[in-house]
Amino acid sequence: MLQKKIFNNFHYTIQYLKHLIQLEQEYRRLFLFIPVFIAFGATFWFTKKPEIPTWVIVFSCIITTLISLKIRYSHPNTFLIASILTYFLTGMTLAVIETIRNPTIMLSQHMTTSLRGIVKWREPMQDGKWRYLVKILETNHYHSELLSQQVMLSVTKKHAPFLSGNIIEGTARLSPPSGPALPGLFDISFFSYYKGIGAVGYFYSTPRTIPLSDSHNNWKQFLVTAQSFLYDIRAKIGIYIRTKLSGDIGALAAALITDERRAISSETIEYLRKSGLAHIIAISGINMTIAAGLFFFGMRSVLACFPIFAERFSIKKISSFGALLTVTTYFLISGASISAQRAYFMTVIILFSYLFDAYFIGLRSIAVTAIFMICIAPSEVMGPSFQMSFATTAALIASGSIWQKRNYPHPLLKMMPDQGIILTAIIHFFKVIFLTSLVGSVAASIFLIKHFHCIPIYGLIANILAIPILSFVVMPAGLIAALLMIFSLDDIPLHVMGWGINIIIHIAHTISKIGNEFCIGRISQTLFISIVIGFLLLAFLKTNIRHIGTVIIGIAIAILFIYPYPPLPDLLISEDGKLVAFVNKNTLMSNYVNPPPFIFSQWKSALVTPFHEAPQVQKKDIHNMSQSTLKEILQSMQPGKFLCINKSLCIGYHKSGITVGVLKKKEAIRLACQLSDILITTIRDINTKLCNVSLLISPEMLNKNGSLEITIIPPSNNNDRVKFIIQRTIENIHLPWTKNRIDS
Repeated sequence: MLQKKIFNNFHYTIQYLKHLIQLEQEYRRLFLFIPVFIAFGATFWFTKKPEIPTWVIVFSCIITTLISLKIRYSHPNTFLIASILTYFLTGMTLAVIETIRNPTIMLSQHMTTSLRGIVKWREPMQDGKWRYLVKILETNHYHSELLSQQVMLSVTKKHAPFLSGNIIEGTARLSPPSGPALPGLFDISFFSYYKGIGAVGYFYSTPRTIPLSDSHNNWKQFLVTAQSFLYDIRAKIGIYIRTKLSGDIGALAAALITDERRAISSETIEYLRKSGLAHIIAISGINMTIAAGLFFFGMRSVLACFPIFAERFSIKKISSFGALLTVTTYFLISGASISAQRAYFMTVIILFSYLFDAYFIGLRSIAVTAIFMICIAPSEVMGPSFQMSFATTAALIASGSIWQKRNYPHPLLKMMPDQGIILTAIIHFFKVIFLTSLVGSVAASIFLIKHFHCIPIYGLIANILAIPILSFVVMPAGLIAALLMIFSLDDIPLHVMGWGINIIIHIAHTISKIGNEFCIGRISQTLFISIVIGFLLLAFLKTNIRHIGTVIIGIAIAILFIYPYPPLPDLLISEDGKLVAFVNKNTLMSNYVNPPPFIFSQWKSALVTPFHEAPQVQKKDIHNMSQSTLKEILQSMQPGKFLCINKSLCIGYHKSGITVGVLKKKEAIRLACQLSDILITTIRDINTKLCNVSLLISPEMLNKNGSLEITIIPPSNNNDRVKFIIQRTIENIHLPWTKNRIDS
C-alpha cells in the first residue's frame, strides 16, 4: 500500500513537472536559455579546449542544427535535447572562430628592444602619465616576431599625450602578459590574447614622434586615423573635464562619460570598492537609460508644444529616433566596455520597438543582447564584467515583473486622500531604490565572491544613499554638460556634476571606514556553477518550477557556509619566482618587506589571509656566513618566517622541518643548496647534480607551470621521504594564450 502511494505521488510529480514545462514553453521562456547554453559551450572550450579538430566541432554543430529543424514539430521532447546540444556546440564553434580570427602572438620572454609603432589608443593614468596601445611597425631584427603585433606601453614621465595615429619611437621594456596569481584566479594573458595584446611594458623615456612618411601615408593609415578619431574625441573630452574639475572629482566625472578610469586615485577606487559602489564607475544601464530618457522625454515634450505637428506625425517615433542617435553617440565616446555594450544594445532594442510598434522589452531583450554579444566576442563570457552586468539586469527585470503583480494601493491613500499621494510617492521612490539595490547586490554577490572573493558588508546602505544622487544629479548634469561643451556653456552643469560626485566620494569614504569587506575566499567551480544554474532557473522561469533554482541555491549556500574554506597550501610561489610566502592560518609570511601589491593582494583575498609578516633582514656579507651560523639563526626564529640576507638569499623553515630557500644571486648558491629542501630560484640553468635538493623550482619550471601552490606532507616515519602536492596555474601549455611559454 505504501509503495503504491509513493508510486502515485512520484507519478503525479512527474506529470506536474511536465505540465509546468509545457507552460514555460507556451510562455516562450525557454528562449531565454539560448544564450546560456551558447555561453556554456564557449566556456567549456575556453576552459578545457578539448583535443577535437575544428572541422569536427563545426560539422557537428551543422548536423545537430539540421536534425533540430527536421524534428521540431514531430518530436518536441527530442527537439528540446537536440536544440540544447546545438546551442552548446554553437558556443564552442564561436569560441573556435574567435581564436582563429585573433592570431595574437604572445611574447615568450622579457626583453628590451627599440621599436616604432602607431598609437591606436590611449588612456590617462594618475599624475599626468599615459598608457598607449601601440601596433609595432618596426623593431630590431632579433625580435621580428613582434612585427604587426599590438603591445600596451606606459610612459611614466609627464609629457604632452600622443594622438591616436601618431607614429612613435623609443626603447621599451616588454614582458608577456601575466598568468593567474593562483590557480583559478583571473588570467590576464587570456583576455590579452583575445584583445590582440601580445605584450605589456613601458618606455624607458618619453618616445619620439616620427613624421608620417609616404610609405605610411596610404589607405591603411587612413583607416587607422579614421578608427582613432573617436578615441581622440573621447580623450579630449576626458582632458577637458579633468581640467575643469580637479582631482578625483574630475577623474570620476570623466570616467562616467568616457569610461577612462585609470586617472582615479587608488585610494578612491578602494573606497568605492569596499563600500560596494565600484559599479558606478562603469558605463551601464543607469547611464544609458538617463541619456535616452532625457532626450526622449525632452524632445517629446518640446514637440508636444506644437499640436498640429504632433497630430500629423508620431512624435514618439521621432523622439525614439533622436534618443537612438543620442545613446549611439554616447556609446561611441564611452569606450564601448562590456557593461556599456550590454546597456546600449538593450536600449537600442527598446527604442527600435517604439519605432516599429513591436514591443520587445524585458528578459527577451536581455537574451537577444546576450546572443549578439556572445557572437561578437565569446571570450567575454569568461570575464566578471559580462557575468555581473547580465546577472544584475536579469535579476532586476525578473523581480520587477513579480513586484508589478503585487502592486497594491498603499494604505495611506485611504487614510489621507490628499497628502497620501505625495507621501506614498516618496515611500515608493525609496522602496524602489532599496529593493533594486538589494536585488542587484544579491545577484552580483556570487560573481563578486568568484572573481574577487569578498563582498562589501555595508554596500546596500551605500547604494541607497548614492544611487539617487547619481541618477538625479550627477548623470543628468553630466549629459547636459556633454551636450553644451560644443558651445562652451558647460560650466554650471559640470560643477553641479562635480558637487554630486563629491558627495558620492564622501559616502564611499564614510561607509568604507565604518565596515570592511566580508571575505569568503576561493570557492569551488562546481559550487559556483550550481549557484549560477539555480539563479538562472529562478530568474528566467515563470511558473513554480523556478523554485527548483531556489532549492539549488539554498543547498549550495549551505555547503558554502558549512565548508567555507578548502585546505590552505603551505607555500605560495609567484610565476616569476621572486615572491614566495608561507601560509600560516590567516597570515602570509613572505620574503618581501613590501610585497608587490598586485599579486599579494590577490593572494590575501583568495586565501582569506589578511595579515602579513615581513622577513627578518640582515645586511651581512654572504661570503662570510657559514652553514652552521645560518642554521643557528633559523632555529631561533619562528617557523614560517623568512631570513633574508642582502637580497641574495632568503631562508625559512616550515613547521614540518622542511627548509625553503629563495635564491636570487649566484653568490649564495652554495649556501642555498646546502640548507634548502625546497629551493626556488630566479637563476636559469642550475646544475641539479651539484645542487641536490628535494624540490628545485627553476625559472623554466615556473614559466611552463605558472604560479604554484605547494602542500608539504611530512614523512610518517623515518624511512619515508617528504612529499609535495603541487598545484599549478597553467594546466595546459598548448592553449593559444599559453603556448608562448613552450619555447621560452
